[in-house]
Amino acid sequence: MFYPDGGAGESAAAPAPAPAPLPQAGWMPDPSSPTYERYWDGQRWTTHTRPRTAVAAPVTAPAPGPAWSPHTPTSHGPSFSAPAYPATVPPRRSRASRALGLLVPVAVAAGIASMVSGGWGSTPERVQFTVVEDATAAPIAPDTPYGTYSSTPMAVALEPLLVTQAPAIDVTQWAHEHGTDAILAAVGEAAIQSPYVYVDLWTVRELAGTFTLQPNYVYDDEEAERRRSETRQAAADALVAAGVAGAASDAEKASLIHHYIVTAATYDTQASDALEVGRALPIVQQSQEAYGILVEGSAVCTGYAMAFTAMAELAGLDAVTVTGTDSTSELSAGHAWNKVLVDGRWVLVDTTWDDPDQGPRDISTEYLLVKDGDPLLSTRVADEDWMMPESRREFGA
Repeated sequence: MFYPDGGAGESAAAPAPAPAPLPQAGWMPDPSSPTYERYWDGQRWTTHTRPRTAVAAPVTAPAPGPAWSPHTPTSHGPSFSAPAYPATVPPRRSRASRALGLLVPVAVAAGIASMVSGGWGSTPERVQFTVVEDATAAPIAPDTPYGTYSSTPMAVALEPLLVTQAPAIDVTQWAHEHGTDAILAAVGEAAIQSPYVYVDLWTVRELAGTFTLQPNYVYDDEEAERRRSETRQAAADALVAAGVAGAASDAEKASLIHHYIVTAATYDTQASDALEVGRALPIVQQSQEAYGILVEGSAVCTGYAMAFTAMAELAGLDAVTVTGTDSTSELSAGHAWNKVLVDGRWVLVDTTWDDPDQGPRDISTEYLLVKDGDPLLSTRVADEDWMMPESRREFGA
């Protein structure tokens, strides 16, 4: 027989103790990691984490050289280095990612849903609470007027810090959660996707458990800002000259931007020749920039693609720059082009190859709004690193 208050002849069981009250909101030891804290909102764990102790160990940036001259990187201790900025590198993301541009996520998007649902194990009342008020949180992304061009959350977070040329960025949290290779790839995406990032080398250094990202910037802060400002203004002026405001569709906007660039720009053969033989000249760096096309009127394929991206952003279009190879190239295997979102589909635009060889000739549209699978693109192969893998498939490239 079942006795709800105990067995026959037994005393009733003592009532269960009342649960302990939940702690007030604050930073608590992360139940899933001894080296991190997680923010408790008073009811549940959030996705916000930070190292348990202050870990900022910024390295003094090299003294700026001439306006165009890259800084000479120094090496102290072990480091994980990304390759130098590729010769054909240029830019970006889908419009849905733009809202992320003003935030540095403390946890990358992958896995957040499972973490919120209880992936941290212990509930708050079962862990030791020690609120630490002075621990260093993840870096805060500064506001910039230049937009956000990356797609992957980590790259979106880093991009404004690279635009404002932060000399050292604490990436300890990301290094533990995602590894240094992911950080290096995120910087590469931001450098390729933003017309306003001027970086040619980046390393992650580890010292006493602290991981610091150290970008090597091409220009000093004053020169970099001058180029960014003039590029953005030139892009806005170019949209007016191209008549983009009167376009009736995204396809027409993309076409007008394409026509403006191939008409106004000249391919920089001197920079191309220098690239072919590996010469580090000032014109080589400028030929990789939107500044080269929009301000100076000349660049190589990367500059063409950067200029298209800069104009497309201001026109309200989604555009990315893709780097890769094309076996029919007369100059070299390396190449850069754009993809732009038109009527819900990513299509190719190559202003470099549609540019007349010389003089004001008829504008070619052979590489304008070309769909994936077109035989024209059968010799073209995208690189693996123009964007991080989790976002790359979104663009069909």
